[in-house]
Amino acid sequence: MDAPNRVPEFIKPEGRVWLGWADGVLERFPTGTNRVGEPAVDLRWVAVEPANYGWKSTASSVTNRGQVQPRYRFEFRLPAEGLPAPRQARGTAYVLHGYGVDLETMFPWAVFLAEAGWRAVLVDLPGHGHSGGRRVTFGVREVETLKAFRRSVGMARGWGGPVVVVGHSMGASLALRWQAIDDRVAGSVALGAYSEFVPAALRLRDDYARWVPRGWVRRAAIKLPGMIGVAPESLDTLEAIRGRDVRALMVASVDDVVTPPEDSAALLSLLGRGSELLIVGEATHETLPFVFPQHGKRVLEWLDEWVGEVGRPASVAGVR
Repeated sequence: MDAPNRVPEFIKPEGRVWLGWADGVLERFPTGTNRVGEPAVDLRWVAVEPANYGWKSTASSVTNRGQVQPRYRFEFRLPAEGLPAPRQARGTAYVLHGYGVDLETMFPWAVFLAEAGWRAVLVDLPGHGHSGGRRVTFGVREVETLKAFRRSVGMARGWGGPVVVVGHSMGASLALRWQAIDDRVAGSVALGAYSEFVPAALRLRDDYARWVPRGWVRRAAIKLPGMIGVAPESLDTLEAIRGRDVRALMVASVDDVVTPPEDSAALLSLLGRGSELLIVGEATHETLPFVFPQHGKRVLEWLDEWVGEVGRPASVAGVR
């Protein structure tokens, strides 16, 4: 499937979430683009080191044309020049966005994790944002690229300690898939992960493009594996983690019609000891990452409980 960053903007659906911050904020942080993997792909990244950013998050709502719309406010402080004094990192958290967007959509998560002591590394997935890549395989090949990125760029830059992955939507599926093939990943936080590809594609159509005949979408989704040269079952997150040692905190919303809690529950049934499902409310698929008052505290608690200093469960490593 052609990469989202190669699709003309005028035919993309209108975004439902808008994020804004002062110009040049992301450029204040260490950033780069590195060629990794086989076949080689240029991946753009931004690293947010642990420090005191004065992070705050609040949720409210506004009424627009008779419709109640959520509003989320994130606050953090940066000095006039440079960045806050860094603290020792408790580990490295790779933060992955969903399909069709880029790393900037998960920037609030990077600051949130960095405030809690994690080094957060945002990545433009292949075919997204400023990264290279002509096609998207919905995780089948991307996870090998991400593993190569950790082994080459991460090790070279000293991004050590326990490694975790936090992802949303397709990024949540990638987080689970990455842990399944990389024993250096100690745990994952999956926000709105899908269990099976074709049903998720149909629910996405129902939510975003009801004018497109449902049969067309079903046939296209079924044909996609042959078009990108992968086995049909390989697109399902369930099959990617079946029989693998994967531990995760699954986060789902009762108001998410694209990846409902049932998807996370199905995945949870295949996950290892310490895995958990947290269900929140009043969050759509698009806004699920941003309801920090509902899931932020539990995410940090879960990471403390299950990620030890050597990348094993805390109960085994003797660290709580």
